[in-house]
Amino acid sequence: MFLFKIKARRWNIIIALLLIIHAFLLAGISFRSSPNLNEPGHMVAGLAIWHFGETSLYRVNPPLLKVIATLPVFLSKHQTNWAAYNPNPQARSEFVLGSDFIKVNGVYSFWLFTIARLICIPLSIMGGFVCYRWATDLYGSKSGILALTMWCFSPNILTWGASITPDLGTTAFGLIANYTFWKWLKTSDWFHAIISGVFLGLALLSKTLWIFLLLFWPLFWLYQKISSRNVPKEQWLKQGCQLSLLLLIGLYFVNLGYGFKGTFKALGQYHFLSSTLTGDTNLSQTSSELRNRFRGGLLENVLIPLPEDYVSGIDIQNNEFEIGKWSFLRGEHRLGGWWYYYIYALLIKVPLGYWLLFILASIYSLKERKVIPLSNDLFLILPAVIIFILISSQTGFTKYVRYALPCFPYAFIWVSKIARPFGLNHKYSITILGAMAWAISSSLAVYPHSMSYFNESIGGPSSGPKHLLDANIDWGQDIHELKKWCDQQSALEPFYADCFTFLDINDLGIRAAYPPSEASPGWYAISVNQRYGRKNRYDYLDQFEPVKKIGYSILIYHLTD
Repeated sequence: MFLFKIKARRWNIIIALLLIIHAFLLAGISFRSSPNLNEPGHMVAGLAIWHFGETSLYRVNPPLLKVIATLPVFLSKHQTNWAAYNPNPQARSEFVLGSDFIKVNGVYSFWLFTIARLICIPLSIMGGFVCYRWATDLYGSKSGILALTMWCFSPNILTWGASITPDLGTTAFGLIANYTFWKWLKTSDWFHAIISGVFLGLALLSKTLWIFLLLFWPLFWLYQKISSRNVPKEQWLKQGCQLSLLLLIGLYFVNLGYGFKGTFKALGQYHFLSSTLTGDTNLSQTSSELRNRFRGGLLENVLIPLPEDYVSGIDIQNNEFEIGKWSFLRGEHRLGGWWYYYIYALLIKVPLGYWLLFILASIYSLKERKVIPLSNDLFLILPAVIIFILISSQTGFTKYVRYALPCFPYAFIWVSKIARPFGLNHKYSITILGAMAWAISSSLAVYPHSMSYFNESIGGPSSGPKHLLDANIDWGQDIHELKKWCDQQSALEPFYADCFTFLDINDLGIRAAYPPSEASPGWYAISVNQRYGRKNRYDYLDQFEPVKKIGYSILIYHLTD
């Protein structure tokens, strides 16, 4: 017993140390990064909820994470300008309002975004801890430590854990919801049913992606019951009641998060935008006519148990995928995307050490399938597979590896099984340690520019723009560092800048003009998204080499006579 207590204390120290290091890494990025492309929109959307109870801004994402992130800003001194607010869902006025927020707060806005990010750090800590708990429950404490380590040093987790965009928060809440449901499947008690329902609601309030759980959970429960033999009728009844309760709790929390605005609105009363829900691809996108394929049909009077803005957000997001956006992959710009985009992107955006562990875990699973039954892994694997299929099927545009972030913790936990037989004499031990050391050093070598991380297979982040652009390398996150560099220079005249942002960088204290259309003497700060964008506006810089890089996202050129 005494030895067991010592061992448990040792694990607790390791867990605490990993989570503390993770928190410090996130804080470092939070302090140095400028507002990325989407953060100003999320900022004003969250503040609109605090000030007015208004959830229509940035409605493609539910309100929970925006409310959490903007709480310290709401409680701090700040200025807002709501003159550009437009209730039309097609207007997406949150981006204009976000730019106005930066304009009225100036350089002080850097601090406001910093405190908004800092309050979100506990979400990443929660996600990492649940990775540890789930892996420990499945495979043992060594696997739990490995899964937690993978979470804490993943450049993708670090990137979005230090941002107020919902990507990391929804990853954490979705993971906790699935873990608590898995615990309920094991225990069949009312406590876990209630807790699972609460976290289901929080997951749904973090991103509409998790709405598939409302179908997936009952189907998996049904599969498990049918595949089991001689299940008593009393157990069917008890678990059926518990399942119904947890689903109702989840729906209750979603509606509570919106103040029950528009809950139980009839399906036929919605004004939809996407052709999926209008049933008409010929109408103008700016039409004010009520467009709804269900109007006049059998489902017209069906009451939807979700808030109006929640349903509208799903419709707007679907409409954006239908319209399509310009995407980039391996030097090619295309209106629309590629079905294999996320496969390729993950191959080069995830540390090679992690991929080595994945290969080892696959080999181990095949060899030890009798020791670790497939049923133990099935519930862990399926959410990640479903999410990956969902995002890959949306080929209207493929631009963001962050859309695949909710798959990561399930992969970390599944891979961690390789540590199950870990020991000094085990053949995998040195390889596991070497792979983790490689992955951690690779991630930290790029830190704090984790958004721009690319692994060694393509030559690292310097070669990244040849393969992926946008939020995978440059989302305006280094403008703060650009300002610091400019402040250190004695003479930068004339100074031209074209950064990938909705903001006017002059509002952030950087005095710059827009670059000329042809080569001219002066200093140039060009973000990689603009430098290698589809318009080829800066082809005249091909004959010059950058004299400096700000992070990996902004290139500095100095052209002389």
